[in-house]
Amino acid sequence: MHHLIQVLPYNHFMNAYGLSELAPISMTSYGDTEEHIANTVGKPVEGIEIRIHDLASGTDCVKGDGKSGEILVRGQSMMACYYKRDIDDQSVDDEDWLHTGDLGFLDENGYLHIVGRSKELIIRGGENIIPNEIASAIADFDNVSDVKVTGVPDDFYGEVPAACIVLQDRNSWNPDALLNFLEGKLAKFKIPSYMEVFEEFPTLSNGKVDMLGLKRILLERIKETAESA
Repeated sequence: MHHLIQVLPYNHFMNAYGLSELAPISMTSYGDTEEHIANTVGKPVEGIEIRIHDLASGTDCVKGDGKSGEILVRGQSMMACYYKRDIDDQSVDDEDWLHTGDLGFLDENGYLHIVGRSKELIIRGGENIIPNEIASAIADFDNVSDVKVTGVPDDFYGEVPAACIVLQDRNSWNPDALLNFLEGKLAKFKIPSYMEVFEEFPTLSNGKVDMLGLKRILLERIKETAESA
């Protein structure tokens, strides 16, 4: 977004968030700053309510505390239900809140930030880890071209984070330097337990990264390494 604003200075960009079930949910406004447009999906539009639900405690997150949870939304333009799906299998609760499956938080000014999907959440020994937070930290390291983070099984913690990395130059790969870099950016329990280098990531027909295929390859590599140790 920052790049687009630089190369197309006479255009105005906006960022928005919506679902097939309810759209639009939030949107930046014409007068918002570049940081708002690049880093948030704006504020709720008129007639839409948003709650941030802490999956661990079952309570709502307080606006401005920076704590992420599942985004719950409701409004007059929301669907009634999913067609031909059992009533007990709907994503709308008894108070008409739609559970989106998206994770995010509301900052102190009411702007919505999206950080990932609840199904991608890594739970390491009871600690909730958002993969995108780790991926963003790794992406800031020199020589990293692309990165994806996912959870892998662990006998002690249940699940631990693992990083799949595409390098700009494989000959200068220094995993210890990356770990030292991350120690100043992430809590200890968020540091990846595994880091695997890829030439490229497998993709789907639409061009997106095939996360299931990538995770399958990752698990095979981890198994091979353990067997050869």
